[in-house]
Amino acid sequence: MKFRLGLTVVIMLAVAGCGLLSQPAGGEPGACPTPTADTQLLKNDEHRYCLLHPKAYTTEQPNPLETIISSGSSLDAENPRATIVVRDANGRAASEVAGGIVAEVKASLPNWSVRQSTVEIGGETAIVLDNLPGQDIGRQVIVVHNDEIYTLTFVPAGAAGTDAVQQMERLYKAVVGSFRFIS
Repeated sequence: MKFRLGLTVVIMLAVAGCGLLSQPAGGEPGACPTPTADTQLLKNDEHRYCLLHPKAYTTEQPNPLETIISSGSSLDAENPRATIVVRDANGRAASEVAGGIVAEVKASLPNWSVRQSTVEIGGETAIVLDNLPGQDIGRQVIVVHNDEIYTLTFVPAGAAGTDAVQQMERLYKAVVGSFRFIS
């Protein structure tokens, strides 16, 4: 029996070492991602999430519901930034929240086009709204977990050719790709 157990462990280690045994997408539930040489961990215990963002970015929490990740001042419209706001969902789904945002845009700007798609964040399906009007054109990601709405806003979005938009895309990929819900 001990030989079988030992052999099973050796085989599992060999398979893992070859990359054939991989961690599921989205990582281990409740576990924060491990920072790399180029990233740092943001962990918000109050709102039960964590994520990685580029080391060149700083974080601030202007109020208990909001966290800002920016590469300069959070008020600087030239630099990319992400804002995470957490509120009670009151039973609403992410699609309902997103639908309300799109309806508001259509009511005030009837000819404006907001693109919608989905992405998985922390094991939940999130709604992505692209081309949102505001001080800057933005992208919003809306996800509901444990009856809380997590709204992640990334700016500036828009023409892919600008350096700020390319930096925002890198920030978006880092944050969304590493976002985890924690207990």
